[in-house]
Formats: sequence, structure tokens, C-alpha cells
Amino acid sequence: MGVARSAISRCGCMSGRDSEETVGHHLERAHEYWRELGDPDDHTRGLAIRAGEKLASAGLRVFTTRLDAAGAESLLGRAKRLLPLEHPSQWEVTFRLAEAYETMGRHQQAETVLSDLLARESEPSNRRLVLELERVRVRFATGPDPMTLEEIVDLATTTLTDYDATGDEAGMAQALFMLGEVSRRRGRITEMEEIVRRELGHAGRSDSGREQLGARRMLATALEIGSKPVSHCIEQCEVLSFWRGKRNAAVLPVLAHLYAMNGQFDRARDMVAHAEVIFKERARARRPLTLLRKRRAEVEILAEDLDSAEDELRQALQLDLDMEIREEASEAAALLARVLFVKGHLDEAAEMADLSRMQAPSQSVAPQALWRSTRALTLAAQDRDEDALRLSEAAVDMVPAGMLNLRADIRIDLGMVLSTLGFREAAQAAANEAIDLYGRKGNLAAASQARSSIAV
Repeated sequence: MGVARSAISRCGCMSGRDSEETVGHHLERAHEYWRELGDPDDHTRGLAIRAGEKLASAGLRVFTTRLDAAGAESLLGRAKRLLPLEHPSQWEVTFRLAEAYETMGRHQQAETVLSDLLARESEPSNRRLVLELERVRVRFATGPDPMTLEEIVDLATTTLTDYDATGDEAGMAQALFMLGEVSRRRGRITEMEEIVRRELGHAGRSDSGREQLGARRMLATALEIGSKPVSHCIEQCEVLSFWRGKRNAAVLPVLAHLYAMNGQFDRARDMVAHAEVIFKERARARRPLTLLRKRRAEVEILAEDLDSAEDELRQALQLDLDMEIREEASEAAALLARVLFVKGHLDEAAEMADLSRMQAPSQSVAPQALWRSTRALTLAAQDRDEDALRLSEAAVDMVPAGMLNLRADIRIDLGMVLSTLGFREAAQAAANEAIDLYGRKGNLAAASQARSSIAV
């Protein structure tokens, strides 16, 4: 009992927001000591509530202001266990815990927590819409295609209307995030950019770090994969890369890829390294690291260091498979297949192209085009001429006009297929089309590589 009283007494000496976690910790220990003394009484239950409230407040602040998902997961998980089910903070603590799990790439745990909350909301309500939208956000990453894109649009639009009526800025940003993701998967990049700019405005008026950084990353991505010139994209992304006065790791990897397109490889590598430091020190989550490794691989592909690119893609792919992030796993596998094909590792390239096919969401343009394009490369090497041309041409037809880099990449693959099959003039024509597309985007590095391939 003396230890318990000592733990409680230490709480009385602390004040201020920064002490909440420490106070919560000591109250949590005191609660554990009192429980060991016998059956829980009102005093013991009171300690649990006080500890849970302090840990909850600290966890919500850590997640909202610093987006420290690992720190928030620890604090909110402990608060959830300490607070009674009927406590007013229990719902938000549990919901934010699911958000932290999603940010960390722990999708199964996020799904479980959200399903538990949904089970308590038996009747239609605002909360139920919020939970369903967050669960879609989790399932959007993991699949396999539990909802059509049309169904996601309907849910997000309904939720957006509901949030608008209540003035919930973070909620509106979240709904627009999902609408932007749908546009990205469909390849409607101009539409995506318009939606994400609205998202950025709502997120900026909220206190949600997750939505603010998510909107910045989404807008940077829309600029990168769309038709805006690289010089314009760099200018815009330089602004987006600052958040609360500091560089943010959500945008830096995209900006690094843009600088690599511009031929500034050392600067691009420095940015990726800076982002990695930020991720490890602040975010402390696995999911951002897989995006980082993919970006580093893209930089090295443009710098023509295929060994480094292969290493990064292998690590990214393994992380994606471990976290069951299907779309990203599909794209990493396709990029790895292309690298392996160029290096002459044809059997493994074919395996990676097949893996890309199996992971690709059915309604996502980029991975669907990429697996066909890279599988066509390996089929051509196996003298399966008709199958190779059929898949390669299908990939070309799938990519919308506004996705300049992807359209160019797919045409480079088509050129390699045609060259392998002996159609030299057609191969050169495909390469010239790619060079034109890279030029319109301002992707100097890729255009230079394409010209070199023609000259060989």
C-alpha cells in the first residue's frame, strides 16, 4: 500500500500538458498496486479512470500534433484498457487508436477495433458513417476489393455532407481524401488534384496532423503523376514539404523523385535520406518506410543504378506483403520485374510480374497496366509473341492521357517488347512517343535514357 500511495503522491507534484503521460503512468501503476491488494473497489476504479483520462489526453495530443503513431498507440491502447466502456472518452480513444494502427500499417488490428465499434452502433447514425468510412480507408489498402469504387464514392459523399452540416473540418478532409484516392485509382488525375486541394483547405482548418500531412502527400502525388511540368511540380512541392515550420517526410520522397526527373540525383538522394531520418525519429511506423524505399528505387532507376534500385524494391515489396498493402505491393513487384528484366534475370522477372498481377486491385489503373506491361516483357523473351503484344498493347490502352510518366514508361516497355520480337522500326516509334511524353512532363532523366536506348 505504501508503494501505491507513493505513486499517487508523485502525481500531485506535476502539472502542465507535458506531464500528462507521466501522471497517467504513475496513476496506472497505483491502480495496479491497489488491484493486487484485493477486489476492485470505488477507489481502485477511480484510479483507473484518472489514469485512463490522463493517458488518453496525452495520446490524443501526441497523435494530433506530432503524428507519432507508435507513441499514440501505446498511450491510447493503455487508456482504452483502463477506461470503462461507458466513459465519454472511450469512443474517441478507440477510434483514434484505429487511426494510429492504420498509419502504422497494422491493418488487421485497425479492422478489429473498428468492427468492435461498429458492433456497438446498431442503428444508423453519424458515428456509424464515420466508422464505415475509416474502415473503407483501411480496406482500401488491404483489399481484396471489398467495395467497388462507386460504392466508396457514395459512402464518402454521404459522409462529406454529414460532416459539412456539423462543420467538422477534419471529417470533411477525410471524406475528400477517400474521394481523391478513388480518382487516383481511376487515373483521373486532374479531378484528383481538384479534390485534394479542397481536402488541403479543410485539413488546414482542423487540428488533425494525419489529415494535414495526408492532404499534402496526396497533392504532391497528384502533381507528380499528372501532366503538370516537373518545374511547376517542384515549386509547388517545395511549399507543401513544410509543415508547422519544418520539413515533413510525407512530401520529401515525392519531391526527391521530381528532382531526380530533373537530373539532380544527389539532391534527390539527400532528400530521401532526410525523410528517412524524420520517419524513424518522429513517425516510428513501418508503413511510411515502404513508400520511402519505393521512392528511393525510382530515384536510382533514373540515376541508372539498378543494383541499388533492386535492393530498395525488394525491401519495399517485403514490407508491403507483410502489411498486406496490395496496390503498393503490386506496383513494387512490377517495378522490380522491369529492373530484373533489364538485368537479364528473366525467370524471376516473370515471377514478379505474376505477383504484381495477383496483388493488383481490379479497379486501379496503374497496377493493372504495370503488371500487363512487365509480364509482356518476359513473354516476349519466351517467344510468346502474340501474348506479349496483346498484353503490352492492352497496357498502353489502359493509361489515361493525363498520366504522362506512366504512359511513357508503358511505351518504353512496348518498345522493348517490339525490339525483342524483331520489329525494330516499330520499337523506335514507341520509344520516340515515350521521349515526347517525358519531354512534355519535363522528365529529363527518363528522356535521356530513352534516347540512349535508341542509339544503341
